[in-house]
Amino acid sequence: MTPRFFPLLLALAAGLPPAAWGQAAAETPPPAIPAPPAAPAAGPDQPSQALREAPQITVSLSARTLAPGQQAVLSYQISGSVDGVQEYPRGIEVAGLTLAFSGQTQRFVAINGERRREISVRYSVLAAEPGEFVIPAQAFRVDGLEVQGPATAVTVRAAAGAEVAEELAPTVQLSLGKTEFWKGEVVPLQVAVLVHPAVQPLSPFFPQVKTPNFAVNRFDRTSGLEAREVNGEIWRAWQMESAMTALQAGAQDFGPAELKAELLMPLPGQSNDPFGRQQGNRRTLTLGSNKVKVNVKELPTEGKPTGFAGAVGNFEISVEASPVALKAGDPIAVEIAVSGSGNFDAVTAPRLESTEGWRLYEPRVSQENRSWGVEPGRKTFTQILIPEKPLSQIPPFVLHCFDPATGQYVSRRSAPIAVTLTGEFKPEASAALESKDFAAPLDASAPREELGDILDQALSGGAWMATAAAPLPVDPLLRYGAPTLLLALLLGAGGLRRWRAAAAARRPAAGAPRRPEAVLADLRRGGANHRDFYRLVGEFLASAQFHRGRAPTASAALDGVLQERDRWVYGWDDPAGLAPVPEAARRRTLDILRQF
Repeated sequence: MTPRFFPLLLALAAGLPPAAWGQAAAETPPPAIPAPPAAPAAGPDQPSQALREAPQITVSLSARTLAPGQQAVLSYQISGSVDGVQEYPRGIEVAGLTLAFSGQTQRFVAINGERRREISVRYSVLAAEPGEFVIPAQAFRVDGLEVQGPATAVTVRAAAGAEVAEELAPTVQLSLGKTEFWKGEVVPLQVAVLVHPAVQPLSPFFPQVKTPNFAVNRFDRTSGLEAREVNGEIWRAWQMESAMTALQAGAQDFGPAELKAELLMPLPGQSNDPFGRQQGNRRTLTLGSNKVKVNVKELPTEGKPTGFAGAVGNFEISVEASPVALKAGDPIAVEIAVSGSGNFDAVTAPRLESTEGWRLYEPRVSQENRSWGVEPGRKTFTQILIPEKPLSQIPPFVLHCFDPATGQYVSRRSAPIAVTLTGEFKPEASAALESKDFAAPLDASAPREELGDILDQALSGGAWMATAAAPLPVDPLLRYGAPTLLLALLLGAGGLRRWRAAAAARRPAAGAPRRPEAVLADLRRGGANHRDFYRLVGEFLASAQFHRGRAPTASAALDGVLQERDRWVYGWDDPAGLAPVPEAARRRTLDILRQF
């Protein structure tokens, strides 16, 4: 019931007529209602609603003592917020430290029946040089209020880098398929990198073996992974395979295999961070393997056939010819295939057992399908033969090789191929032509003079003939247009050939990564979230190393980029990874990548 009805009730109770009700209502004042307490005046940084407790901010550092190159996480914890953080430092400048914004997370809690936010704003701290540093107080705007994050101190010690658990460093093992073999024999080898479960590899392993007197093939980029027991613990073993060939006989040391490894090494006694991610020190280590003592045997001189070119392995040959029915003087295309396993680099084209009556042209490799020589392969040669006299068959082709399994020289012969020749041969022309061996050096001597074509009788005197005084009429279009058209066609054909060669040179090889310029163009587009952006960063670094043949120069800025890549690509699944990369962080990363 509202206060204006109180006078009417009093008039009705006193027996007044209805005409006097309005006058009673006008003359009787309403009962007094206590006024609410006055709210404090709203300032520019204070909300207009009822007064509430201001948000609180604390600061924490995952490690207050670092080593140069080591990284920590600086976290500002904001509690009691209703509307969230409106402004926060995008970057923090401290001489001797590199700080970069790394993300923001929040969760909702209920305080006295009111929904509040607890917000965490994180920065990565990379130590660049030893010293005592202070990260100054930072200003945040939360719920329209400005709150200060307290200052914090960081100590960077030069000796702290040695505190990583060195006993957990990976080990490299080099092994060979055999330790006693022949000179020129292909021997398989394997490099295994054993990594402790607490150590996290940050890049692939690419071993190299640079030992004099040995030829080593490049290692396969695809490595197998298996588990091995080391001192009662299960370690991971990355296995990479290749093959090598000894170039000199005698007792020698093969190895070591060397590789550079980027690792996240754990710190003694330190556990994972609150998000479950492993904490440690990023290290770039140069790892070396053991050496293997080998005995390389010299190839025997006894029984060595004439024409042996150094092929060591188990090979077979097969020959095909086309056409086999032809006219005198027509060429025959012969395809000679050498198959088997061994040192294909030393395999040369097999020779005809007898070259009499044949003109030979130099053979060329037409097809090659082989790996390192450990597994079966095939090498094909094509050679042109021209018969110079009536013949009924192509003689066998012969390949001399050394079989390492038996320790003896063997000669592989193909079956003769029957041919049918029609037409007449000119004996005088055939006698003048000599069959050539493709392996023999070319005769570069000056030709002899042949004077048999000079006539010994005098020529009869000539008579002058009358000719027309006026030249024959020629159309100017034909005189000047035809040479111009021919020149244009020649220039166009040359330009087209150059353009095709340049396009083929720009075309990447099968299985090769994209060009760095293409990856950098994707990075410049913007709008990508943290995971996609730093996945492209990893692709750019791998592409630059592959196409430019050199690894990026190590620096504190690059380490910061790699740390961010590891965090968003390989680290704990953080929901903030789906948020777009801030423009300042994106530009800073692009400036660092452009240096490579």
